[in-house]
Amino acid sequence: MRIETESGLVFDEADPRCFCDINILQRSDLIGFVQCLDNTNNTRRYMGHYRHDNRAGSIKQIMDLGGKWPRLRPED
Repeated sequence: MRIETESGLVFDEADPRCFCDINILQRSDLIGFVQCLDNTNNTRRYMGHYRHDNRAGSIKQIMDLGGKWPRLRPED
């Protein structure tokens, strides 16, 4: 799956730098942590609400509207 936003962000599952980790909050709300690429090929990280029944839409919405988060995984 490849998702692009109008602001130039790209999420591409074929790229090992891109990922979406999902965590459950207390009330069963899901939060997605998305790492994607900007138009200069640098990684960007955003978090926001996630829905399993709309994976691509959730990832795109997180990229468009999500809050930023710091790097949590070591880079490969």
